[in-house]
Formats: sequence, structure tokens, C-alpha cells
Amino acid sequence: MRRLVEILLIVILLLVLINVGRFKFGVWLYNKGCQYYDNAKYEEAIIHFKRSLKIHPKADFICYSLANTYLEKRMEEEAIKEFKETLRLNPSYLGAYQRLKHIYCSRQEYESCLNLLNQAQKILPNNFEIKKLIDEVLLEYAADYLDKAIDLFLVGNKSKAYELLNKALGIKPDFTFVRYTLAYLYFTEYNYPEAEVELNRVIQIDSKFWSAYKLLGDIYFRKGLYQEAIDKYRLAISLNHNDAILCNDLGLALVQLELYDEAIVYLEKALKLEPKNLNIRYNLASTYRDKGRFDEAISEYKKIIDCQQDYPNIHNDLGDIYQNLGRKEEAFREYSKEIEYCKAKLSDKVEDVIILNNLAYALCGIGEYTRAKDTVKRAITLKPKYRQAYLTLAKICEKQGKADGAIIALNKAKQLSTQTHFIDRDIARLKKELLSDHTFFTDTIIYLKNGRKIQGRLKKEDEEKITLEVKLGNVIGSLTFLRDTIEQIIRSDQVQ
Repeated sequence: MRRLVEILLIVILLLVLINVGRFKFGVWLYNKGCQYYDNAKYEEAIIHFKRSLKIHPKADFICYSLANTYLEKRMEEEAIKEFKETLRLNPSYLGAYQRLKHIYCSRQEYESCLNLLNQAQKILPNNFEIKKLIDEVLLEYAADYLDKAIDLFLVGNKSKAYELLNKALGIKPDFTFVRYTLAYLYFTEYNYPEAEVELNRVIQIDSKFWSAYKLLGDIYFRKGLYQEAIDKYRLAISLNHNDAILCNDLGLALVQLELYDEAIVYLEKALKLEPKNLNIRYNLASTYRDKGRFDEAISEYKKIIDCQQDYPNIHNDLGDIYQNLGRKEEAFREYSKEIEYCKAKLSDKVEDVIILNNLAYALCGIGEYTRAKDTVKRAITLKPKYRQAYLTLAKICEKQGKADGAIIALNKAKQLSTQTHFIDRDIARLKKELLSDHTFFTDTIIYLKNGRKIQGRLKKEDEEKITLEVKLGNVIGSLTFLRDTIEQIIRSDQVQ
């Protein structure tokens, strides 16, 4: 009996020793696999991890290591299987969630990833890392739609771009870059109300998103609300004071209100930030000109010409300055250069209204008024709402001594302008000249129902009545007519 007990003890001891040895052997296999992994010998690592798992099939860390090795070998399906096995063994294994998130997002399988992480959140409801992973996936998911939307927008498929941007917002409503991009698309299509809504939402989410203030400023600038634009540009600059384009745009808005000194400060800063930007240099030069700082304007214009001789309209600008300074030969030379460059460009772009307008202005500068008028009328035919062409036409008419024609052209330009004070000044000046010449320009004829015909200058009108300035002898006065007494109104809207 005693002998039997001893034999049993020996057998038990041997079994214990075998199990201990087997356990140690499994650990040894795992450690060896780790060494192979560290040395990038992934095939050997996989063999050792698999052998270790046969000894320790419930060891989550061995499954995790095997999955990572598959990942290094770009065997994603095998890696996913082992990461999921890791989580089956240990649902709290954060590393496995992180790795699976990386794989799914790289494959753009965002829904699968979110399903996995939402299950994890049920298991670990208060785990910060899981919540963080979900936020990262939502961000990448929305960003993927954003990237695709931008690509579609660039190739002209705007409707699909809008669709994807709205999908992105459905995934992550507080994604400021998506809302900003959506606002920018609205901006490009002149849908300012929708753009403003999205930009204000961006600012509510992130009050320091300076680009949103900048784009709001651009919207107000386009709408002719220059003070509002200035206010938004200032807010943007308070958040990003080293952006050259932002400083430039603020300078241009200030120019619209004729705040030249302050505009020059920002334009000079913009040029300092981007000294090779010819457009900024041109804006600064033109502001120097408008302020009457002609020497500085000439200097900046010449620097532009050194870089690009055919920079649009620059020789006209120099011609105007030289003409104002009484340097007629230099003015003639600059206008002639503009004509030369415009003709060269028109050989490739025969219907470019901007070049046609610049050419007409230069022809006017050298006194070829008939050719100038024909050229600018060609531009107007191509683009009837091109404001600058009417301003050029007004200049041509004035040079020809046709103040009445100049006034008609200026009134048309005024209808197409957001800022009209400088046009009003020119109209007032021309009207004064007309009166001093004992002439009276009329732009409207009214035929009354009683058979009378009244010819005068339109002063004011509304839905109920119309008021004309009329001349009786040497006296100019106003007459108001109710619309129900009027048979027909004829307006002069063409310059002869």
C-alpha cells in the first residue's frame, strides 16, 4: 500500500513537472516570437506565436502579438481575425480596438469600425479611450466625404459635392472645416444667405476660426457693405495677423470708403509678407495713386513692369499719372504700350471684355476716340453688365465733349455699382459743366394721356409718381406726374 502511494506521488509530481515545463516552453516560444518580430523576421515570429497559442490558447496577449505580426506582413484579414479573437478572450483589450480602428479606417470601412466601437462602448461605458476612438473615426469618416466633395467641386460636379458635404455633417455636425467648405461653395455660386448661415455656425462652434470671418468679409465686400466687411476682416486679423491676402483684402475694403491712409498701412504690410505678389503690389501702387502719392505709385508700378511688362492695365495707370502731372509724352508712351500689349493678347482672346476695355481706355488716352468708343461698345455687347466698360465709355464721351453721353454712361455704371460716391461726384461735375454752358441734358420723355409731351431729366420715381427736372427758359425746376396720368415713358439708355 505504501508503495502504491509513493508511485502515485511520483506520477503526480511528473505531471506537475511536465505541465510546468510545458508552460515554460509556451512562454519561451512566445518570447522567441517577440525576438523574431523585433528583428522583422515575421515568418518565424508567426510560427512561434502559433505554437505558443497551442500551449496557451486563452492567452489574449499572444493573439494580439500574432495579429500585429500579420499586420506587418500586410495580411489584414488574418490580422482582423486575431484581433477579434483577442477581444473575445478579453473584451477590454484597448490595443486591439485601436489596431482594428486603424485597419478599418485605412480601408474606409467606417461603418464596420463604428459598429465594433459602439459594442465596445456598451462593454466599457465609461472608458475615455473608446470614446476618443469613436470621435476619431467620425472625424475620419466625415473628412473622407469632405475630400471627395472637394474633388467633385474642382471638376465642376457641384450638386454631388453638396450631397457629400451634407452627408459629412450628418456624421459629424460640429466639423467646422466641412461647414466652412459648404459655405465656400455657396459663396462661389453667389448664394450669400446660405453661406452666411454656415459661417455663423462655424463661429458658434469655434470662435477662433479666422477663415470664417475672412469669408464673411468677402461676402460683405461683394455686396457692397464695406464697413461690415472691414469689421469682419479686422476680427480675422486679430486671430491671424500674418496673412498677406487678409491684409490685402482689408486694405481694398478701406479703399472703397476712401480711407486711403489706413488702407496703405495694411497693403504695405501685405506686401512685406508677400513681396513677390504682383497683385498686392499693384493694389498698393493704385492706392498711392488715388491718395495723390504719385512718385510712390510710379515706383511700385515700375517694379511690377520689371517682373511682367504686360501686367493688365498698368500702362494705362501710369499714363493717367503722367497726364495728371502734365508729362504728356510719357503718358502717350504708356498708353501706346498698353495698346501694344492688348492687341497681342486679343490675338488669342478676341472676346476678352477686360482686355477690350483696357484697349479702349488706352486708345482714348492717345486721342483716338472713335476707335476707343467702337472697342468699348464691343465689350459692352459681349457683356452688357460690365460696369468698368461704362466708366470707360463715360471718359471717352467726356473727352469728345459729349457731357450728356458721359452722364448716361455714368448712370448705367452707377446701376451696376455697389459703391457710387465717386460716380455721383463725376455726374454732379458734368451736370454743372452742362449748366455753365447754358445747356440742359434730358434723359426722359413723358407722354401724358392728355396729349402733352414733357422732356426733362429724371430726378426721382416710385410706384405712384415720377419727377423730372425740366427747363423753362433760363429756369430749371421740377415737375411731378402721377403714373395714372402717363401714357408712355421713353428713357435714353443708349449713347450716340
